[in-house]
Amino acid sequence: VMRAASVLSMSEELGGDGDGRGKEERLLGKRARSVVGSDDDEEGREWGRSKVGSCVTRSVSSAQRSSLCSDGDDGGADVAARARRKQQHDKVTTRTTAALTAPVVDVVVAEDEEWSVPGSLAALRTTNPIRAVVDKLNPRLANPELPVLSLSIGDPTAHGHMRAHPATTQALITAIENYSANGYPPMIGLERARAAVARHHSTTSNSNSSKNGVVLRPNDVVMTNGCSHALHMSLTALAEPTKSNVLVPAPGFSLYKTLCENIGVEAREYRLDSEKEWALCPGQLEDVLDENTAAVILNSPSNPTGAVHSDEDIRAVLRLCERRRVAVIADE
Repeated sequence: VMRAASVLSMSEELGGDGDGRGKEERLLGKRARSVVGSDDDEEGREWGRSKVGSCVTRSVSSAQRSSLCSDGDDGGADVAARARRKQQHDKVTTRTTAALTAPVVDVVVAEDEEWSVPGSLAALRTTNPIRAVVDKLNPRLANPELPVLSLSIGDPTAHGHMRAHPATTQALITAIENYSANGYPPMIGLERARAAVARHHSTTSNSNSSKNGVVLRPNDVVMTNGCSHALHMSLTALAEPTKSNVLVPAPGFSLYKTLCENIGVEAREYRLDSEKEWALCPGQLEDVLDENTAAVILNSPSNPTGAVHSDEDIRAVLRLCERRRVAVIADE
């Protein structure tokens, strides 16, 4: 608004009385300045914000029209008058450029003044317990003579293992070189990618759903930015804040509880059997499941135990969830 007032005031110097648009701009200039000077004129401020772009553009255009005249048609005006208009035009150009390139707002906070933006409830209740431990570790303090073997990240690719297939690498190189991937894809993923995932996970081709399996279609698949994104989307789609609970393995990946805290649902633990290599216990899982359970997270191979759950145990959990009409989130 301050920029608009500055530019509009410049146009007033040039707008002729016979120029209807010049009159309008002079009125706009006065209104813009009144907005700047008024702290309690909310309507004026809203008006000013909505008009800034069009006012500035229109005012500069009008100023240029008013200040310039054709070299081929002086209309009887003398050279001195044209020179004055040219001088005014140059002044408007200089001041307009300065006004449009100056910072919109300069915020100065006194050194002794405390100022902060309050966090949302979702942010304030969200914690990652791993960070409280890992961030304080300094393994070199134990014995600086020994090499450090980091076991803190479950990503073999970070150490050069599980490299991408050459076909994948070449496809990325080709997309970069021919600019075929520039722009936004559909937010749920490219259809051909979703179709490939659907084909891979379909288990029969002659029915939509039967005892023999299931046929998935592209619209059954949503591509995400990593598994953490997929977990968050799944939980927000299934769970009702302050009401639902989600069953998570214990021990388990700490992010499950973090995501549940973020969306305001209870993360309810079901225990893995340490006497049986951290196996699933379908009976114990059934004990903690109730009418408010929105989903069961199955994690296999398990993080952090590494256990791979048996086919028998997984099927037992699936039968339980089918009977109780509870969704399964398979984190594999």
